[in-house]
Amino acid sequence: MKTRLFCICLTLLTSLAHAVPPSQSELDRQQLARMKPDDRNALEQRIGISFSGFTTGGVLLGGTQTDIESFKGDVVILQPWSFRDITSARTVETLNTDLEGVDGVRVIALHAPEEFEKIKRVLDRKPLPGILVLDDTDTYANPLALTTRGANLIVDRAGIIRYAGIDPSAVRPLVLELLEEPVDENRQPTMTLAAFAAQLAQGEQMTADLEEAWNAGDARSAERLLHDFWTSAPAAALPVTMNLLTNRNTIQRPLAISLLREHAARDTILDAIGLLDERRDGPEIAILVRALGGEDLEEPEQLLAPFLESRDLGVQQAALYALADSATPEVLRAFTRQMSNSPVASNAWSTSDRERILGAQFGIAKHLTGFRASTGREYDEWLDVYERDKEEAQRVSKRSLEDDQGNPVFISYSSDQFRAYPMFDLTVRSQSLGNQLPSENTPTLLMNASTQAAQRAESVLGKIYLAPIRVYLADDRAFSSLASNSFMGGQTEVNRVYLRITRDGPMAEVMGHEWAHVLHMAVFDKTPRWLAEGFAESIETDDHTITLSDLRDQELDEVVERGLFSRLLTWQSGASSDSREGQNYAAARVGVMFLRSGPFSAGDVRLNLLFAHISRGRSERDALQRSFGLSDRELDQTLIDWLSRP
Repeated sequence: MKTRLFCICLTLLTSLAHAVPPSQSELDRQQLARMKPDDRNALEQRIGISFSGFTTGGVLLGGTQTDIESFKGDVVILQPWSFRDITSARTVETLNTDLEGVDGVRVIALHAPEEFEKIKRVLDRKPLPGILVLDDTDTYANPLALTTRGANLIVDRAGIIRYAGIDPSAVRPLVLELLEEPVDENRQPTMTLAAFAAQLAQGEQMTADLEEAWNAGDARSAERLLHDFWTSAPAAALPVTMNLLTNRNTIQRPLAISLLREHAARDTILDAIGLLDERRDGPEIAILVRALGGEDLEEPEQLLAPFLESRDLGVQQAALYALADSATPEVLRAFTRQMSNSPVASNAWSTSDRERILGAQFGIAKHLTGFRASTGREYDEWLDVYERDKEEAQRVSKRSLEDDQGNPVFISYSSDQFRAYPMFDLTVRSQSLGNQLPSENTPTLLMNASTQAAQRAESVLGKIYLAPIRVYLADDRAFSSLASNSFMGGQTEVNRVYLRITRDGPMAEVMGHEWAHVLHMAVFDKTPRWLAEGFAESIETDDHTITLSDLRDQELDEVVERGLFSRLLTWQSGASSDSREGQNYAAARVGVMFLRSGPFSAGDVRLNLLFAHISRGRSERDALQRSFGLSDRELDQTLIDWLSRP
């Protein structure tokens, strides 16, 4: 018994001896020094950089040259100090007192560039203990961001910066943990201090170029510069981006969102989300949460848990889609009991909050399992099989779509027989065809068109895992009965698409347009017709250029001169055979393409925010003002000016 107890105690002691110190993000708020958010963001960028000694520059004011040339496996606290700031001097004294008698630690007080004689006179009158360095050439203070009150850095025994902006009272416990930590020779820094300083220097010129673009009102050039900035000098690009995010003038916030989702690491995105208010900034947070996804995401449930529990529907839905990027089927257990009925199995589906979440849940369930089911209970049963035998679960998934001969299985909804395909269930209503397909290639062409539409819509909506829906192929008579019009080529009603039977090529083109509606209705509600149709038209091509000759060809030049957006905001009627209907479609296409690729930075993010603001109950005019910074009348004139540019 004593031997067993001894072994248990030894195991516990060994475990404690090799405990991993907390990361910066795991620290309590009380452990952090009070700092302005921008100053803290800048300082925490230095975490992960290697810094193992003052190799060039620096005037020694206290201690020995050996103390600063190489840290030799010690833990080092870099503490800024100014002879003009009594508080900073007291902090240096406190740290030296707190760590007195602790082996393997050095406190280095760093003074920003200043006249040597002035500092010497002060030190002669009131000496300061420990290692003191004057950064006479500004080789260290600014690159390390040790220039603001509350700033400091703690370097571990491997010479890598581990902590930033730590309250003096919390320094000793963290130092002791770092001293107990074994040195990991394989751990690599994010970069060297020299490389980081070079990026900052490069960033100064880029900042000047950026300021020139802003002053010239050239938002697109500024956007290109910032994307280049992130590629060549990310250390300098990040604070500029964060300033755009937190600026009181929020008109450039969409650009910050765009830059972060494309370039930033997940920790940085999480930091950015922390700077926003969910009650006010839900649409922006939803875009950033969606950017947290990816196939390389480890422990997605833990990372996304706060967002999956959000009261904001858009944030919650974005978290579900991000979860599906890398999760395994087991995560479905968390919500299968909520999954009452799938969109494809419902005769009436809406864009209500509940049904949009249900649609997302069924969509990611289908994505993660490959299994077609109509209820959460069926997915629970599939998961039971999966946990016993993964290969058998794959066979079950295949059988949910194909029979033994590899043909689509038939599923009955009401009086219709549907063929099951991965993206939708398909039926035919035609007096001449019966339930036969127009051609054997029809389903493949429709799925290809839908896939292409989803890919083109992704830059605006993000990647969406859609639950399967119903698709009806109908002859003229049946189409008139199903749809609310008798003259269009297709119509979408949330969980179903009606297509008029024509040749496969034109029918596939219409399917791409209708699939855009399916995608955007999966995440947004209350979208006005001009915006919904304009978006669907805009993703029919990758070319978003607009020219005056194009407008003349479409007889839109007069519409633009009179005010294109002012006209679009009056287009409230449903589909009709009115002679202006075709012109309204063309005008909506031009309007949305202008919003996406006109003179605005981050047009696709702004369009997403426009959808989101309207979905949350804002008027079209208010949503345009918030997303693009202009009223409809101002957009009218901006379009004219933009088309008239050389």
